[in-house]
Amino acid sequence: MLKYPEPGKVKTRLGREIGMDMAARLYRSFVSRLLETCSGLDSEIAVCCHPERDIRDYECWLGKGYKYIPQAGKDLGLKMRSCFEQCFDFGFSGVILMGSDIPQISPGHVKTALARLDDHEAVIGPAMDGGYYLLGMREKNFLPEVFTDISWSTSQVYEQTMEVLTRSSANIFTLPVLMDVDTLDDLRFLFDSHHLPAGNAADLFRSIENYISSP
Repeated sequence: MLKYPEPGKVKTRLGREIGMDMAARLYRSFVSRLLETCSGLDSEIAVCCHPERDIRDYECWLGKGYKYIPQAGKDLGLKMRSCFEQCFDFGFSGVILMGSDIPQISPGHVKTALARLDDHEAVIGPAMDGGYYLLGMREKNFLPEVFTDISWSTSQVYEQTMEVLTRSSANIFTLPVLMDVDTLDDLRFLFDSHHLPAGNAADLFRSIENYISSP
């Protein structure tokens, strides 16, 4: 799931600290890194596009090598549900849905999620802020109720989602906790955890661009 990287529309909390243009450039890099992470896997990639921009804009940005799907719905939960259901309609038997601002995610995380989806009803990747960065389900075990009555954009999202999954008696596989990047402190934490240099906003941006462009 992603948005078009227009300044002032993506990573706005971070943008208030480092500038909206810089935050949008950083978001572009996050998306590029995620697509590179997934490109070597034996799975088709669907790009689920936020409806504020036409799908043709996403194609011009990312190229025609992906299946493009519009997000539909009034809130995040309904948008996520629509992404799953549209992918199932395209013939996918299992779907791994990911956010686009988790620079720590690796091919190993995605491979594990895909493999565990073969013997689990659900796969989830918890985020440090209380949300989740990945959710996987198969069509035959799809639980649309995980997308309703959730306090989206709060620290309760993962806990509430797990409650729904647990009530359904789903066999759940949990991935390692990773962090999404919403603030300057998140960036600094990311640098510290990878022993990367930090400094003022401009130096920080150059450092993280070097990090996310590395193999």
